[in-house]
Amino acid sequence: MAANKEIRLVVKSVQDDSTTDQTVIAEWYPKEKSGYIRYREAESEMGKTTTTVKVGTDEIKIIRHGELQSEQTFALHKRLPGFYRTPQGIIHLETITHKLDIHMVDGIGRLSWEYELFVQQESVGSFSLTLETEPYVVH
Repeated sequence: MAANKEIRLVVKSVQDDSTTDQTVIAEWYPKEKSGYIRYREAESEMGKTTTTVKVGTDEIKIIRHGELQSEQTFALHKRLPGFYRTPQGIIHLETITHKLDIHMVDGIGRLSWEYELFVQQESVGSFSLTLETEPYVVH
């Protein structure tokens, strides 16, 4: 099994006509049947938050902890529960994933998925996420 390593991560999020791009240095943690990408979010509305992306063979799970706490799971054609914790309480989320592509070898590759997000059982829109990783090389 490969060792932990630093990677360059590009996150592209699309909702309707709005696109957000973020590039960060992340860590790849290999596990037996999955792997984890961990990175610090840029300080903005998320405050000091660390995001962990669990990459399985047919499922992706995003866990955020710190000032923002949330959890979402994505598996093709499944409606799965999640949550978003606010100072006022927990908001229940659900996702239905319509497209899921996982192409990762030893932490390098591409994850992409499209899903509909439900908040308190009401649809709030469709989203598309792409995470691309490459080796991080210090110049």
